[in-house]
Amino acid sequence: LAADTVIFSVSLPGLLVGRVIFPHVALGEAQLLLQRDAEGRRNWVLRPEDEKKDEPVLVHELTVNRGRLDVKDVPSDTDVALDLQTTGDSTYGVAFAGKGRIKGIPLSGKGAGGALMNLRDRSSPYPLSFTAAIGKGSVTFEGTVTGLVTLSAVDRRFGVSGKNVSTLADALDLSFPNTAPYKVSGHLRREGKLWSYNEFSGTVGRSDLRGELSVDFAGKRPLLASWSRRVLDWVRLTLWSWTGWP
Repeated sequence: LAADTVIFSVSLPGLLVGRVIFPHVALGEAQLLLQRDAEGRRNWVLRPEDEKKDEPVLVHELTVNRGRLDVKDVPSDTDVALDLQTTGDSTYGVAFAGKGRIKGIPLSGKGAGGALMNLRDRSSPYPLSFTAAIGKGSVTFEGTVTGLVTLSAVDRRFGVSGKNVSTLADALDLSFPNTAPYKVSGHLRREGKLWSYNEFSGTVGRSDLRGELSVDFAGKRPLLASWSRRVLDWVRLTLWSWTGWP
């Protein structure tokens, strides 16, 4: 971490039990690097014996003035630089813009999110809005996410477009078949193991897509709960690519 100005407080009880907890951090002109090397070692782990513990550095409140965050993950060929600025907006407490690559695929985008102190809250919806270009595709997102790491609940307007959905899916750690140029928009929700894409419409190649779709991943095989007849063949092909299920 490098910064022109740094104001912070540290929890001493946390340090006594091996936890690094910052109740408040204010950064000015700051640059922060989070890096995982080829052996999986993380530069934010202070002691080697903590390498396998799921106890990251915890910040309760964070404000940033003209900050820069670099995330480098060698195993996944990810290298992203984010410019950050906290704001006084009651909903979107931080604005960001970034570029780089994720899993080797070029990435650029900008948007806004809730207060930085709420990023690790796994139980409350976190407001998020952004547009991004990933490879030859694009993504728009506006809504809330509960648990940014686990995506335990999602409620948002979600749109995607590009030349081939499979290249976008690779960056998102999903498996989709090759497609013709596509553009789809709808309302995406997740509740437990049930994902639904409601009131969606768009095109894939010359085919029009419109309707409702939900997939339940609670069982050993995904269960297609509902669909529009216009997307049945595409959905079957997608589920086969996920699971081998005909």
